[in-house]
Amino acid sequence: MDFESRIFPRIGAFGRYNRIVVFFTWIPNFAVAFNLFSNVFFTLIPESYHCAPDPSLLPAAWAFSNLSEQESLNFTIPWVKGSGLSHCELYKYPANFTNFTDNMPREAVACTRGWEYTEAAGLHSNYVTQWNLVCGNSWKIPLQHVCFMLGWILGYVLLGSFCDRFGRRRGFLLSIGLSGSLGVAVCLARGPLIFLLLRLCQGAALSGAFLSAYITRKYLF
Repeated sequence: MDFESRIFPRIGAFGRYNRIVVFFTWIPNFAVAFNLFSNVFFTLIPESYHCAPDPSLLPAAWAFSNLSEQESLNFTIPWVKGSGLSHCELYKYPANFTNFTDNMPREAVACTRGWEYTEAAGLHSNYVTQWNLVCGNSWKIPLQHVCFMLGWILGYVLLGSFCDRFGRRRGFLLSIGLSGSLGVAVCLARGPLIFLLLRLCQGAALSGAFLSAYITRKYLF
């Protein structure tokens, strides 16, 4: 027997209840989509950044020099051919020099006082600039996406089992509640480790919402 043409219309077809369920289970998908693409903003590395100048590495004559901002940067930060100012090094001068010239002996050392970044359009700060995840700490940047996707997989297993045992409605509401709370917590994270753990949990909660909503819609037809 043809279910769609004979039975489905007799049991109400795609009625008011079905439309309401579909509508309310589609709404969380926008939050899921935004979080899947939020990696672009969380891990965006500024086009231009360099070490913040450290006066303790400069000679005594520096305090009496009359240099422009660009000249000061040229004397304090090494120039890398083809890419501009170095991202990860500063110049260190002998402290007892009084004649400030281009020929002064100097050595390149790692940044000591953080970095200065140019702001991207529409983005004041992010995961990278807030915790200086550049140079030696740049390996932490991909971990954000790894943790989120790992949480996504765990959510399929854990919250999927929860839905099978206690019902998709309870699983859906639980996932939505956790997703909202964790979204706020991610914005208030105080350090990279806490941020990564929260992103892992957020990925799990969002996958639970997506899975329970998807299965609910499948059972409507």
